[in-house]
Amino acid sequence: MDELQSQDEHLRKSAKSQISSFLFLKTDLPLIYKSIQQTWDDDDDTELSTRAELIEVLGGVFDEQTPGVLLKLYPNLPQNPLIQAKALRALAQIGTGPSLQHFSQLILKHKPDLKGREAFVFAPLYNLPEQLSLLYPRLLELTQKEAYQYPVYELLTVGFAEKSLKAAALKPYANSIIKDYKTSRQKRANLSVGSESYLQVSPLVHTLVKCLAYFPQQDSVKTLLQTILKKEVPDIQLVAATTCLSENIPLPDSSIFSQLAANKMTRIQFYVQLEQMGKVNLFPKKWLTQEAFAESELVEWLSVPNKRNGPPTQITLVKKHKLADEGNLYLFKFVYPGGGWMAGISGPQPSDTTQINTVGYLTNSEFRKWEDLNPDKHIELLVNP
Repeated sequence: MDELQSQDEHLRKSAKSQISSFLFLKTDLPLIYKSIQQTWDDDDDTELSTRAELIEVLGGVFDEQTPGVLLKLYPNLPQNPLIQAKALRALAQIGTGPSLQHFSQLILKHKPDLKGREAFVFAPLYNLPEQLSLLYPRLLELTQKEAYQYPVYELLTVGFAEKSLKAAALKPYANSIIKDYKTSRQKRANLSVGSESYLQVSPLVHTLVKCLAYFPQQDSVKTLLQTILKKEVPDIQLVAATTCLSENIPLPDSSIFSQLAANKMTRIQFYVQLEQMGKVNLFPKKWLTQEAFAESELVEWLSVPNKRNGPPTQITLVKKHKLADEGNLYLFKFVYPGGGWMAGISGPQPSDTTQINTVGYLTNSEFRKWEDLNPDKHIELLVNP
């Protein structure tokens, strides 16, 4: 602690950088309590603040007094989102009844602008599903601020899934969830697919659909879910269908299974989630082939933001290639608007063609023009770039 206040700037910075790795004990708590109440020269540092680092220690080393200390301290903290976030997260990490009550009291009263650290603050609560009844429904007030919507609603789905929260008790909030879904869905619709903003809002859209699936008996929700399953874009349909399946909520009809399996972007994700639920038998056999899964995997690879930001307009299987002792490799050609055909490979898939892999370590493309090489040469260069 003395080194943190040293006149030697190098020594002071070195001590600050070691706070997170230092083994503090409960006997150190009185000194930590005193230190976090004093003013520090770097209180305005939003990257690495001494006070923020010391407060973070309290999330792992605490006693019965710690929640009360943080409750009393919080209103007097500097308006630094890093320090505020660390204080709220420490209360969440402590995870006791008093600390969670103080957490909800402070975050609802102050609704701090945490500059993107909201998910960081809420993260420890995902490990406390049995305690969520202490926080909900009050925390739903935070959804009035857009920055809090994703962590608050995502935590709500955890409570539903773990049966610690009952949808029936939260029924009055269903219409607010519908409203937030429609708003975020419209916002996403106005963004370019694959853009940074699109990728930021998509998790919120998906989470809101998951929340809605827990209110299937409410007429307004039932109508919206039916519309989503029949008319929405595939990634949103996938979330609605798999949430309903995992909670044994009846689906309007089974045609959605064929739609999700036929779609190159949802095929593998749908299969994997069915596998996790022990419901693979629901996956349509028509699409349970190596060729279909190889195609889907390459399309997913191409759709990663730093690749092409979306699926190709056309993709065609050209050749199946047997790899020595590794299984089957599939060569495709694909095309994007305004461009020519290019080559890509997917796999390996198992040697036994009745089996499938959902991940192939050789799947890739160098975006070479198809006409530049023959199929075997394309395979050779893509396997050994």
